Amino acid sequence: AGAWRELVDRYHELGVVTSGPTTPSEAVDAFMAAVPIDPDAELELVRLAELLDRSSFHPTPPGSEEVVAAWASTDRIASHLHAAQTRSERVIAATDPRPLLRRDRSRPPRTE
Repeated sequence: AGAWRELVDRYHELGVVTSGPTTPSEAVDAFMAAVPIDPDAELELVRLAELLDRSSFHPTPPGSEEVVAAWASTDRIASHLHAAQTRSERVIAATDPRPLLRRDRSRPPRTE
């Protein structure tokens, strides 16, 4: 899930925000419509969403090989997104505080 959240942050830095709670496959559709990337990277994005779906509903957490593969996919997709940006867009994305401030709104607020 961490690799997916990291990738969602990269898309948020590009101004791509899904409306309300979405499934990973719905988010992928929105991401691919908003920011065209290499077909191989798109395939990795789809596979990463599928892995997240499987790991969310499977009684056994993903193995270390799957976790490593998920992070590698995230790095490759983020590189494609980075390459599609202009220099000024990269600077803005690098200094954008929104990923740090983003909170998962699908969870109830913490009460302590």
